[in-house]
Amino acid sequence: MELDKMFHPDCCKANIETSNKTETLEFLADLALKHPAAAHVDNFELLRKLMEREEKGSTGIGSQLAIPHGEIPGLESFVVVMATHAKGVDYDSIDGKKARLFFMILAPPGEAAEHLKILATISRTLSLPGVKPEILAAPTETALFEGFMAHLHPDQSAKPKAKEEMQLLTLVLFDLDLIYDVLEMFLQEGIEGANVTESYGMGEYISNVPLFAGFLGFMNDRTNRSKTIQVLIPKSKVDAVVEGIESLTGDLDKKQGAALFVTPVLLWKGSMKMM
Repeated sequence: MELDKMFHPDCCKANIETSNKTETLEFLADLALKHPAAAHVDNFELLRKLMEREEKGSTGIGSQLAIPHGEIPGLESFVVVMATHAKGVDYDSIDGKKARLFFMILAPPGEAAEHLKILATISRTLSLPGVKPEILAAPTETALFEGFMAHLHPDQSAKPKAKEEMQLLTLVLFDLDLIYDVLEMFLQEGIEGANVTESYGMGEYISNVPLFAGFLGFMNDRTNRSKTIQVLIPKSKVDAVVEGIESLTGDLDKKQGAALFVTPVLLWKGSMKMM
């Protein structure tokens, strides 16, 4: 759906001066006929279709907004007309208030699904903070047209940046003296948050088995205790962080009492940063 092609600068009018609903529809219909896609539309047939739609229920949806619309034979593609009214006009709106902002949508026959998408897009755009007051205050047709289009296609730079791909590094250390050095290294690498938990090796539980209890009793209980560090790190930093850890622990493939693994993360939200 290319909504911007359905608008045309000649089909926009700021501060129209109609005095009632019928005059307003006639004025909007005249604007619509200035669109190249409406070159073969009959003016009388256009007004008849618009009035038929109003007889089924007012298109004044409230909050000073009206969106008259209809399927128009002979129309080559969608046409959208936009206009404002300085004082407002009685339009039989559902909330009883005068209508000041008008979007008229003319559709080729058989395009109901696309019609709904256009309605939704216009509604969503007008619901953005400050958009409706800005459009209503537009002093000229150019300001009206460009103001709405600017919000219809907001600056791409305003979109949230895509998150960098992250991976979860888990490090288990039985040498508890290394924990501070590892965390310091994290900070040097720009990693400002990690989760550190108490953990235990299987010896803690095997010692409760009578067969092994006596043997393990000769061992220092501290050898069963460890710290498990979990931290999200950018994929681009994985190699540097692993290298930093091994500069402290030694080659982990040859060392007993420390282990790490890295796993991809499909979704992550939140932060463990200290500040």
